[in-house]
Parts: sequence; C-alpha cells; structure tokens
Amino acid sequence: MTPRRMRMIGELTDHNPGAHFDEPGKTLGKYYADFGGTAGEIDDPYGIFRSVSLAAFDGGDPDSYLAIGCFEQRHPGDPFPELRDGQVVLAEYDLPDERPDYLPPVRDA
Repeated sequence: MTPRRMRMIGELTDHNPGAHFDEPGKTLGKYYADFGGTAGEIDDPYGIFRSVSLAAFDGGDPDSYLAIGCFEQRHPGDPFPELRDGQVVLAEYDLPDERPDYLPPVRDA
C-alpha cells in the first residue's frame, strides 16, 4: 500500500508567524545558529524530527522569521498545494501508519 506523505515548507517573512499563539517565533539567523549551519532537524506535527536544509535561504536576511508549514496528503498520491513565490520545500516524506491521538482526524475535502 502506498503511504500518505507530508511536505514541510518554509518561507521568510517580516512578521512573527507565531505571534497569534504568543510564541516568540524564530529567525533565519536563530535557525542557523541552532543548526551550526544551514542543515539541521525540525520536528513535524507527528513529533518526529526531520532533516532539513535551509540552504535555499542562504543570503536571506538573518533577522527575517522563518515560517514553517506542513501539508499532509488526505489520500496517497493526492497532490500537494502549489508553492507560492518564496516558499521552499524543506522536506517531503512518508507518514507513519499510526496517527497520534492529539492530531485531528484526516477529513475528505
């Protein structure tokens, strides 16, 4: 059986994407500092750390926030939304068979 997949995307923004959650947000420079370069790991909604590269943002403003989003297929083989200008695929991977209880159920559109 073909597994469903997740796509993790990132884009630079001037505003803190976590502000509406009272989160401090994280800048590109902070990710670089935490990673010790452009490659590191970011956890996904399943709580699994995924290897990502931020090399596509090299030369970007280190004070810009990095907004990260995850898009999950409803069904295996479903297309992902088209990327907007400035968005970059950070990772794409198969999802585990079991969905954590804390995530809402996958619904058909």
